[in-house]
Amino acid sequence: MPFDPTSLSAVLVSLCRDQIRQAGQRYTPGIDPNAPNLRIAALSIAIDNVACGDAARVRFQSVLDEFAEAWNRAKHHSQRPAEIEQLVDAAGASLPAMMDRLRSRDATAGDEWADRLSEIDASLMQDVAHWQAEETKLAPDDGSYSSARNTVRANLDAIGRCLRVVRDEAEYAGSPSFKLLSDPLLLIGGEWGTGKTHLLCDVTSERLAREAPTVLVLAKNFEGEVLADICARLGEATSVEDKFAELEGAGQGARGRTVFVVDGVNEGRRREWRQAISTLLSLVADHPNIGLVVTCRTPFEAVAIEKSDLEKFHRLQHYGFDDQEFDAQAAFFQYYQLPLPEVPLLDREFSRPLTLKLICQSLQSLSGKKLAKGFAGIASGQRGMTFVLESFVNRVGQPIEHEFGLQDKGCWILLKGDDQFADKRIAGFAPCMAANLRGYVLPSEADRIVAASLPSLRPAQRRQLLEAMRTNGLIEEDAIWYSTRSGQHKSRVVYRLPYQRFSDHLIARHLLKAYLDPSSPAAIKGSFAATSPLAKVFRLTDRNFGHYAEPGWAQALITEFPERVGQRLPTRQRELFFSLPREAQDLNAYFEPFIDGLFWRSPTAFTEGTRKVINQYLGASSRAWERVVDALAAVATKPNHPYHAKQLYKFLSRYPMADRDLCWSEYLRRRYASPTIHRLLTWAEKLDTVNMTRAVAAELVVLFSLVLPTVVRSDRDLATKALVLIGEQHPDVLFSHAVACLDFNDPYLPERVLAAAYGTALSLVDSKKAASFRPLLGELAQKLYLQMFAPRARHATHHTLMRDYALGIIEVAQRAGCVKLPKTSVRSLSRPFPNTPSPFTSDGTPDDAVKDAIGHAIQMDFGNYTIGRLIPNRANYDETKPDYVRVRAKIERRMFDLGYRDEQFKHVESEIGRNSWNARNEHKVDRYGKKYSWIAYFEMWGERDANRKLPDWRQGSRTADCGADPTFPKAPPDWTPPLPDLFGPPAATTEDWVAGGFTPNWHSLLVVPEINGHRGEWVLVEGFVQGADSSHDRELFAFLRGVFVAKKDVDTLRSKFLSIDYPGNQKIPEGADEHYLFAGEPSHRHNFARHLLKRNDQYRRQTAEAFDEYERDYSAGEKRSLTIKIASMSGATTGDEEASVIEFDVPTTRHVPGVRLELPSIQFGWESYHSAQNTFSGFDIPSPSLIQRLGLS
Repeated sequence: MPFDPTSLSAVLVSLCRDQIRQAGQRYTPGIDPNAPNLRIAALSIAIDNVACGDAARVRFQSVLDEFAEAWNRAKHHSQRPAEIEQLVDAAGASLPAMMDRLRSRDATAGDEWADRLSEIDASLMQDVAHWQAEETKLAPDDGSYSSARNTVRANLDAIGRCLRVVRDEAEYAGSPSFKLLSDPLLLIGGEWGTGKTHLLCDVTSERLAREAPTVLVLAKNFEGEVLADICARLGEATSVEDKFAELEGAGQGARGRTVFVVDGVNEGRRREWRQAISTLLSLVADHPNIGLVVTCRTPFEAVAIEKSDLEKFHRLQHYGFDDQEFDAQAAFFQYYQLPLPEVPLLDREFSRPLTLKLICQSLQSLSGKKLAKGFAGIASGQRGMTFVLESFVNRVGQPIEHEFGLQDKGCWILLKGDDQFADKRIAGFAPCMAANLRGYVLPSEADRIVAASLPSLRPAQRRQLLEAMRTNGLIEEDAIWYSTRSGQHKSRVVYRLPYQRFSDHLIARHLLKAYLDPSSPAAIKGSFAATSPLAKVFRLTDRNFGHYAEPGWAQALITEFPERVGQRLPTRQRELFFSLPREAQDLNAYFEPFIDGLFWRSPTAFTEGTRKVINQYLGASSRAWERVVDALAAVATKPNHPYHAKQLYKFLSRYPMADRDLCWSEYLRRRYASPTIHRLLTWAEKLDTVNMTRAVAAELVVLFSLVLPTVVRSDRDLATKALVLIGEQHPDVLFSHAVACLDFNDPYLPERVLAAAYGTALSLVDSKKAASFRPLLGELAQKLYLQMFAPRARHATHHTLMRDYALGIIEVAQRAGCVKLPKTSVRSLSRPFPNTPSPFTSDGTPDDAVKDAIGHAIQMDFGNYTIGRLIPNRANYDETKPDYVRVRAKIERRMFDLGYRDEQFKHVESEIGRNSWNARNEHKVDRYGKKYSWIAYFEMWGERDANRKLPDWRQGSRTADCGADPTFPKAPPDWTPPLPDLFGPPAATTEDWVAGGFTPNWHSLLVVPEINGHRGEWVLVEGFVQGADSSHDRELFAFLRGVFVAKKDVDTLRSKFLSIDYPGNQKIPEGADEHYLFAGEPSHRHNFARHLLKRNDQYRRQTAEAFDEYERDYSAGEKRSLTIKIASMSGATTGDEEASVIEFDVPTTRHVPGVRLELPSIQFGWESYHSAQNTFSGFDIPSPSLIQRLGLS
């Protein structure tokens, strides 16, 4: 029969839609299109690669487009632009042929793509080397934004962006996902509830929408001759081979290969599907235009698929909503019309779509205090898990109970068990499993359970009830393998409880109820004796590879045990480990179930015995330490928990700084080791939408502060921003910790907590909360004065950032009139800060032993440029200047005193150097040597500033290396101004339009009655307008600059302005720039526009002259001569005195006055390289005199 693509397409669509319907609750969008549906990009792209069609090609093109965008900024800085453009153009031109070759299974096409990327990389690296060499030739960084150094760094940054695009793609080209293009065999693993079925139904729906050939089958729906049955659903064919020939034909179009998808191979009949997968692999190998995607629940891959077949797949893992779990939580809670929980749900369980769905559906019927209690229960322990499971069963079971005449909650009773039955094997599913010590019931046992509870049902009705419970997800059907006496292996169908994590606790309670004798300590131990049923759960055999026989039950029992035994055991023994028989007291086997269950324990289940086990693991290995600390971090957000955040803080604060960096800071840096902290940081990005109680805020402030010692700049900045957002809700909590953490022995932590407190102060001091906030601010200012500045202050420091934040808080409080300090405080709060001791123990004499100990922690740029900024009149690279030698020796010794040792950190430093060398500033991971260098540098800056030893122009100013702006300014809401006609009559030609000089009528913009509902009048002070009319090939931009000018000068100003053909951007002067001002400081602190501040704390008007000129003065007679001597970079003379002198004449000029103006604005020019969290800058602020005159805040 000839191949009919239309009819084949119709049966493919029919089969796929039928399977999506049968997915039921596993694919909620199939039931409700508005249900939460987040795309797992990496897996969707992998499946697109299996198809190797248009979607895969679009991904390649998007990489080239991303490179092109970066290259547009970089090509002007390249030394070989033509060469690089030729390589990129060749890569783009190769795409069609490469896609064809990949489609035909030619793996060398992928290798050639990698080679092309390598060539582009090599050329870009030559540009990087060129600009790095140029940077080494430059004078010290003077902080000027017009400096050559800034230009070189901008060039390096532009080239670096191109390089990142190329390297990201090169890394991807070596990944399993990329290899699918030429070898389309994909196996997706994942634990229960991660959303594997959801993913495949979603991908299939999307492919059907664009008519891409797809076969979707749920393995549990096919048994026997599964491939023959599937093919029979696809229309008439003489054989499976013939049907695959048709699928091959369908996969030859532009939309890519036919993708054959098998979901849940572990849920089908094992033997039949093992054979079917082998056959599928052979069929796909013979048909280049068919790809295969299989999902299997972890860890059943080796059971469901032959070992030899398993090796043929490229394997990816589905982790649920990992990395976007809080987006998922927000989507699910919004869909179910629930408020976001005030406590971050940090356990990985909450990244599973099914878990989120169950929780939301369980809480949906609650309100008020019951809803808050439900949240707390879910976040605090296993009782919340049982509540979720019971809610699910009762909700889904209600129509089943009505259909079969069961009592209310009858399905839950069948699963949980009914205490009226002495024989637990018929009391319910959970008690039957507990009695038989296995995680399933046989169909015959299930029938007896139903018969015992519902004797009026006939056998056929009992089977129908069980089938209804199975199809609605109240019980799960599975297949187990067993050996017969003849040695054959056979499978049998069994039933399991749904949602294993939840159900294990239900079974565990029956196990404890049936087999635990809590009458005495001896009886409790006897309940776990080697021959007891409970001991079998914890049996260790070679077959289990060092794990307990039933790890899921073991975890549930470990979690439930302390509460079950209560006061009958001393608290030091109230941990299950100490009641196990000696052969089961294996810390390695106990580790996983113990750690995995910590989040789900009730707070009362943390005992002295628990602490003993935790301490054992903390001392076992670095890997165990990280796992334990990560688990403790997850519970640390829970108020009133025995392991709340302050406990973790206290534990970590006892470490010496260097030791803590090597364990805790390394745990923070390695994202794979610290998933809880990075979930917390992801959640922090949504903090402005979360309302929290004071108790929750108190834990979160401490936990976020523990992120601050990290060397990952972006994480440090995000934690700082989180502290500000919490502080804006609960300032007293943040302020209390700001004072308490001054004791912490790593300045990285108190520095940023003070920054957050300062940001909060600037945010709230003039807000609607000012009345209640100002007393709190006054109290903080008083404490900081006593702790950091007053005589005998315990925490006085020269650290310039810490001191600046503290001084800022005190100044804001004083200006708000909410603190009264002693009259003598003026002296204590100003240079030379007489109550602050020096942190430097060296007298400035270089110490070779110190240099050897810290190694190359201070690298060339930091030593020359950064430390060099501290020294007046120092030539670049002059390392012999006595003042520089003394300062550097003191900094080196301070780093030594802080604990830095090259020998301890060298391996970590090497790894950081390899991975972060070309990262942008705000995303950079610093070396630990750099961290210790910064601390000593900021202390030295502060000490030299206090003693007026900095270069004159740096005196009293904020260092350029000030990190994040703690006010984290936000862009205002969008506003559409009343724009005039920008382009004039469209009938004019472009040439006439340009020549005619059409000028819009700007009057509608000059005074505006309201902006976004805020009544005015609003007067335009500074503006920029840009518009384009592509249909007439016109573009216009205009600077609208407001100034104050005397009435008598208006006509002069107008005539001078109109007399110039092209005034440019500067003929009307601009206000000053502020690069290191925080956005909240204007009107609150006198560091704003310091050049305009008078001694009486009033500001001068910002004035300038427009159209003034300097003319050559021929009447002045003789000319002045200027002589310049040239020295080498080392500062030494060149030897040839005459050759080193240049002399030239400078003509005499005279100043021709212009028109005197007052400039009403100052540019806020904070640079984004400081922090990825400071995204809003480049706006104008009213000038300080205008702020004072108008009383603005």
